[in-house]
Amino acid sequence: MLGIERKRAYWILYTAAIAGGLLVAPERPVYGQSAVDAKAAIEARNYTQAESQLRSLLAGKPKDAAEAHYLLGLALKGQGKKAETASEFETAVKANKKHTGALYELGLSQIETKQFDLAAVNFMAGDKLTKGKDARFSYGMGLLKVAEGKVEEAKTFMTGAVAADPNNAVYQRGMGDVYTAMKVWPIAINAYNKALSMEPNSPNAAFTHYQLGKLYFETRQFNQAIEEYKKALSLDPNLNDAYYQQGYIMFLAKQYAGVVEPLQKAIEKGYDNAETNYMLGESLNRTQRPKMAVPYLEKAIQLNPNKTEIYAPLAEGLAASGQLSKANSAVDKAVALNPNDFDLVYLAGWLKTQADIGQYDQGIVHLKKAIEINTASEKPHIQLALVYFDQQKFAAANPHLERAIEINPQDQNSYAYYGRSFIKQQQYTEAVAKVTARLEPVLAKQSDEDRSRLSNVYSSLGQELYNESRNTGDNKELRASVLQSAIQMLRAKLPHDSTSYPTYLYIGLSALVLSDGAQARDAFLKVLDIRKADDPKALLQTRKFLGSSYLMLTDYDNARKVYEELLQTNTQDDDAYFRLGQIGLMRKNFATAIQNGKKAVELKPDNASYHLLLAQAYTNSQQLDAAVREYSETIKLDPNNATARQQLDTVRKALEQMK
Repeated sequence: MLGIERKRAYWILYTAAIAGGLLVAPERPVYGQSAVDAKAAIEARNYTQAESQLRSLLAGKPKDAAEAHYLLGLALKGQGKKAETASEFETAVKANKKHTGALYELGLSQIETKQFDLAAVNFMAGDKLTKGKDARFSYGMGLLKVAEGKVEEAKTFMTGAVAADPNNAVYQRGMGDVYTAMKVWPIAINAYNKALSMEPNSPNAAFTHYQLGKLYFETRQFNQAIEEYKKALSLDPNLNDAYYQQGYIMFLAKQYAGVVEPLQKAIEKGYDNAETNYMLGESLNRTQRPKMAVPYLEKAIQLNPNKTEIYAPLAEGLAASGQLSKANSAVDKAVALNPNDFDLVYLAGWLKTQADIGQYDQGIVHLKKAIEINTASEKPHIQLALVYFDQQKFAAANPHLERAIEINPQDQNSYAYYGRSFIKQQQYTEAVAKVTARLEPVLAKQSDEDRSRLSNVYSSLGQELYNESRNTGDNKELRASVLQSAIQMLRAKLPHDSTSYPTYLYIGLSALVLSDGAQARDAFLKVLDIRKADDPKALLQTRKFLGSSYLMLTDYDNARKVYEELLQTNTQDDDAYFRLGQIGLMRKNFATAIQNGKKAVELKPDNASYHLLLAQAYTNSQQLDAAVREYSETIKLDPNNATARQQLDTVRKALEQMK
């Protein structure tokens, strides 16, 4: 990973290069209006205009060529033309060895090219000419000593410059450079901030903010660092490293959403290296954008194929975007480079045991190797268990699930798979016993919140058992056994969370199928109590289940109340009318039965049960012709309805006898 430590000489020279133009005044007048205009253009930072004017002036061979070359050097420096800049300053010094401005600027250029001895000669010559009264040369020597790594000497020279001109922002910035080189971050930060307060709009304000960003990073003040980088970029969008540093800090802080934009900018600006592509790709992966991540991760591997940590996120990105074959190839290369990397070996095992890859034997080998590498991870145990599930080898899966539970007793999935293993083997009682034996000791040590969360295993497995009961066909004994286990599993949840309405709901449903009306009634009443603040429309089905449990208990008064309340919520509820018709029939209130039966048929005329109810009500009220009509309609809708045929024959015989 690229660190925050940068080339200090580069920092210093960037500052000095800009600062030089601000500190230097012409040594003597250059004759001609062109020189005056050029100087004004330099001060206004119109460097291209100044260059044009000065080249025209030099073509005419002015009397003071040294000053003209010096000014041209400043104009070129403002445009970043380093090689030409140094040449002009050198020419100026050759033309006039006493030109202190040219000596100073030439010394700065020589620091940049690491010609330290020559730079020292020029700074000392300038200092001698000015009799030690020009702080620029003390400042320049300070920069030189920083570049040479002689920080104590640098501090002495820079302190002298500041003492000579304490209100000079450039010298304050130089003190920041010195303390940065000394790694005294807080004092360096103070110096840079002081320089900015003295001259907030200086040409090198952007770079000073950038330097502050680095120093705040060093002092672990990450938010401040990011703010300084943003300020730097607002002043100079070409400070490309500031984009990288923002993204890098966000990546270290695992704030992946904040990584993407600055690193995309960094790559656009030329930071197209393996590290930047890796961090950007991994951040896109972490923010659920795997398709976008893949190209960056592929580029990272292209640039550095030996960087093994890239392969895992690349494979994950490829897998998440459906490119499993490419992911498999990528992880194979990674494992070959680092065969003992747990994450890579596990990922290889996971990929190879996916149906689209289907390399199960190889996958199992990798998963077992992953277990050897890291005995403290439950992930390979769970994946091995799932492979054995697919192969219907449930007994082989169980030891791995038991080990996964031991390693991470907080993971609901391990318990759920463990219970499911016994369900798939039709060992329903065992499912309840084994899961509770593993889970109860863990729940006893949990906070209320964690107990509620972890005990959801009971609720989900109870629902699975209820659904399993629907696959038992005509085997009523087996169905009853499954449902009893479902209720036991569901009830195991309640001591840990007595407000889980889905748990009560499935207890009620299981009890209904078992014809246990009392248990069903109590469960549905509990659901309604827990959800009493909810919209009644959201509870219609639960109320119907409650009505069914009352009918099962022949508690017709309460059943009638339930269905009448349902009709207050929904006047078009055909089933509620049907149930009220049934209650009327059972209570021999045939008029009520006919009234509600007619309404049910009106709302749903293609329901054979509704016509049969109406036929029976007509029969019992001696309206035999109407009864024949409804029995006939029932048989028309349900030709195999033996009850309707038998009762129709009975009614017809009664009609014959009455003739």
